[in-house]
Amino acid sequence: MELEVDFPDERMHEKGKYSISVHPLLHRLKISNTYAIAYVHGEQSLRYFSDFSEILRVLDSLQLTDKAKVATPVDWKMGDDCMVLPTVPEENIDTLFPQGVTVVSLPSGKKYLKKTPCPDV
Repeated sequence: MELEVDFPDERMHEKGKYSISVHPLLHRLKISNTYAIAYVHGEQSLRYFSDFSEILRVLDSLQLTDKAKVATPVDWKMGDDCMVLPTVPEENIDTLFPQGVTVVSLPSGKKYLKKTPCPDV
């Protein structure tokens, strides 16, 4: 897939209207990873910083949650426990999660928060 993007918009930055950011990209991409971009005053260059391990972690999570009825916490890594979607009917849990499910104890006493070992997909 190829996508031509007018980024960063140097003209608007030079006019003082906008800072250089990833905002022009946000509506054109389905998934985006925000790269930290720093403009160094007095220099003509931009410095780009990226964390490719974070990109891979997000892709792993997207693939897993697409194939299994689970959600992943914000700090999840491949192999960590996942959360069972609350929409999964109780009668399907044993079939969908043969590795078992643990109900997380909540102050309210409700039993909707469940975790399971990372499914093999």
